[in-house]
Amino acid sequence: MRAILSTLLFGIAILVAGRVAADEKPGPARSEPTSYSLPPEIIRESGTLLSSLRRHDLGAAEISLFRLRDLRTEAGIPNLAPVSAAFRGLFAEASAEAAPGLAIRIASTAIALSPDDPGLRWLLARTQMRAGIEGIGGAAGAALDAVHAYQRNPRALTILAANTSAYLLGALILVLVLGGLAFLARHGRLLAHDLGDLFPSAPATPFSAVEMAQSRKLQAIVGSGLTRMLAISLVGLLLLLPIVLGFGLVPSVVVWTLLVLPYLRRSESVAAAMGFILVASLPLLGALVLLPDRAAATDGPRMWSALEETAGEELLPLLAHRSVEHPNEPWAPAILARQEVRRSPLSPGPLLAASTRLQPFAGEPSGVVATDLANVLLRRTLASCRDGKPDPSLTAEAREAYQRALPLAPGSPAVLRGLALTAGLAGDRDALE
Repeated sequence: MRAILSTLLFGIAILVAGRVAADEKPGPARSEPTSYSLPPEIIRESGTLLSSLRRHDLGAAEISLFRLRDLRTEAGIPNLAPVSAAFRGLFAEASAEAAPGLAIRIASTAIALSPDDPGLRWLLARTQMRAGIEGIGGAAGAALDAVHAYQRNPRALTILAANTSAYLLGALILVLVLGGLAFLARHGRLLAHDLGDLFPSAPATPFSAVEMAQSRKLQAIVGSGLTRMLAISLVGLLLLLPIVLGFGLVPSVVVWTLLVLPYLRRSESVAAAMGFILVASLPLLGALVLLPDRAAATDGPRMWSALEETAGEELLPLLAHRSVEHPNEPWAPAILARQEVRRSPLSPGPLLAASTRLQPFAGEPSGVVATDLANVLLRRTLASCRDGKPDPSLTAEAREAYQRALPLAPGSPAVLRGLALTAGLAGDRDALE
């Protein structure tokens, strides 16, 4: 029984975590770039993929996924973020009646659309759970991969923080309000009694026969009733005053808790102190909810999107400004070089201009610029094949560029693929093998 319960709890945790981290529907926070510059062939194949998903034709969708993977690699685009977002939105309905094995295979293939997108890995984890107990191991591995993917995708991390903060914000406000109301319900009478003692006409408890007789007189009854009404009115005024003054619900709960604080037990006082600490954390949670939309308008996230996904023409003024203001920064020249290559993939002029932009920053430690430079030189080599043979000097230059990029980006598929291609173009079969 315990094993079954633990399995169910794990499955629920995977489903809930995936829903919060990669919600396909509009949620508390959503920050996606507004425009993309994708090659026409990728746009056409993306339309084919989405049409296949709408028809629930997973076989055709799988073929489109393989084509998009190859097109993405050829275009040098690290992540097809808009395509992966659209895929996540349609896959659940398209695979609802499919066999678990087929759905898992399609979800695994879709990761190639955007390897740095945690949402695709959460989607795979949820799909693995459809296989029952046999899918628990695969779901755990996919969930772990999704967590690691956040390290490579800061925008997804900010969206996760915003979504989580939004849910926590609502839960904390609900807990604070319920806690404040519980304190009032438990100790409200004591508060009203002490406020009634503020009025001089408040009758004392009769002990003697004379006092009991006086308490039955009309004047004493009216005075007691007025005192109670004044005490209740004063309590209501104190409770409603923060709301009337526009302080809001949470500050009003804080005022309520402060009013009954002298009557709380030790355990209740600890709970009230924790509530005050939570109230102090609410501005931070609110700031995290607004973080993705605010950060998306800054230079850093916009340039990250251009490097890791693809850039639109609206970034040209920003790139020109960054090139002038930060001449030693390699990212603006790298993005401009990528745009030139994508506009004219095999034109000698734009390729020469792109390589000229990248040459001064080839030693950048992450290896991004060195890899881009080697890719540009490889395109120049392919563009030189006018009579079926590449220019030997350009081939040697591209091969050397890949060899310089390998220590900076060890194990990079782009670098290893480039080394194999240049070795084949140079006729070096030993290196090719």
